[in-house]
Amino acid sequence: LQAAEDAGERVWIMGHVGPSQTDCLQNWSALYYQVVQRYSPHVIAEQFFGHTHYDEFALYYGPGSKTAQNALATAWIGPSVTPYTNLNPGFRIYKVDTKSWNVFDSQTYVANLDQAATWDSTGATPNWHLEYSARQAYGAYAPIADNLPLSASWWHDVTTAFQSNSAAFNEYWTYRGKSSNKIGACAAGSACSTEMICDLRAGQSSDSCTKISISLKKRSDDNRSSKRADAKANLAALLKRESKPWAKKLCTA
Repeated sequence: LQAAEDAGERVWIMGHVGPSQTDCLQNWSALYYQVVQRYSPHVIAEQFFGHTHYDEFALYYGPGSKTAQNALATAWIGPSVTPYTNLNPGFRIYKVDTKSWNVFDSQTYVANLDQAATWDSTGATPNWHLEYSARQAYGAYAPIADNLPLSASWWHDVTTAFQSNSAAFNEYWTYRGKSSNKIGACAAGSACSTEMICDLRAGQSSDSCTKISISLKKRSDDNRSSKRADAKANLAALLKRESKPWAKKLCTA
């Protein structure tokens, strides 16, 4: 980052577990937050993470209050292709300005697993379709000029809309789960929505309003030995156990 600053360059940071996640070590997350504060927004153009399987984002602020004026950086948390748990599969496409390297739009595509039975009976493959454009969907609640990127300040305004506009938050909740009808309810104005908005503004894990406990369990149908298992044989066994023709086709292509 220092070399990029010295050269007048901008960078992207990419990783798996986002530093905003509650399962990210707090000391490490706090140090990372300081690095982002030091090099944003003039060096760090964007940050991209995953891990949660949800369609989310997290905001970073300068020292002081969490306001639009003090918002420095955005971490884009991309949706997963895997539907685990109770989700639809999805992925994002970003529209980027190749001079500033800022994101001007993100478009999320999903496949509705409610149609899986039809795929099985007809031999069809998942129908990937545009779920939403961030600029169009959230721009309705937090207007933004066409020549401006989706900055951290704008995303903070979007979270403010989530607080005051039930339709805005409900739309976010739908997109967060990739339009799955199995993710449960989180009503606008509820304690759940307050927690969600808090998490969106929590670039470091210690600021998160969601607390988790870690529990690791072995699958009841998994009798493999971690020391002796042959990866190729395991994969063949898993594919043999897979009963969905469209899934088999994807895995063996």
